[in-house]
Formats: sequence, structure tokens, C-alpha cells
Amino acid sequence: MCKHLFSKITMRNDLDKNSINLSDTVKMITSLIQRCENVRPKLKEGSAQLSLNTNRLKALYIGRDILLNQKKYEQSDIDLAIVQIGSILNKSKSGLNHAKVNSSTYTRFSKIIYHMNIVLTCLEKSKNN
Repeated sequence: MCKHLFSKITMRNDLDKNSINLSDTVKMITSLIQRCENVRPKLKEGSAQLSLNTNRLKALYIGRDILLNQKKYEQSDIDLAIVQIGSILNKSKSGLNHAKVNSSTYTRFSKIIYHMNIVLTCLEKSKNN
């Protein structure tokens, strides 16, 4: 896990509100991966949407692998993942700004932003190790 990068981190539900629960972040990434995989067959070959989807999927897989310490990646792959996760983060922030407070859309974007910040932190710190 990416535990060594944070002062308080857990893989289970703790009562400590200051701890970061990576299992929730892994679940969020897995959910985003599944959604990206499900939309792929609907995208036209050679389209910008398919290219974006492919790049985001790669970044999400890299982020999940780094969180779980499953695989080592080249610096260039981590750099590209940072760009794509940053893009997901920016799109989510934009969506959050347009969503009605306390709506399901607002909650969904809030969760994505929270977890993508954790992934981004792990990617940036693993880049420096």
C-alpha cells in the first residue's frame, strides 16, 4: 500500500476521522475503471473520446497499482498518469461547480475529487522515490 506516504492511513474502517482509508480509494478507482471499460465499445475507433478513455484507463490502472504496491512503473508512465488524474480532478471540480449542493451529482463529484487527490499524492510521492 501507499501507507508510507501518509502519516495516518488505514485499510479498514477506523473511528479516527483524520486517517485516510485507502480501501475506499481503491474501490473508487475500481468503479471508475469499470465505467471507462463499459463505455469503450460505444466509442468510435480512432476518435478523440477513445484516445482520452484509453489514457484515463491507463492512468487509473497505474494509480491503483501504486496504491496497492502491485507494480513498479517507469517515470514517464507515472508522469502521464499524473497528467490524466489531474485532468479527471479538473473535470470533476468543474462538474462540482455546476452541480446543485447536496444532490447525488454533487456527492459523486465530491468523492471523486477526494479520492483523486489521494491518488495524485501517491503518484507524485512515488515519482520522487
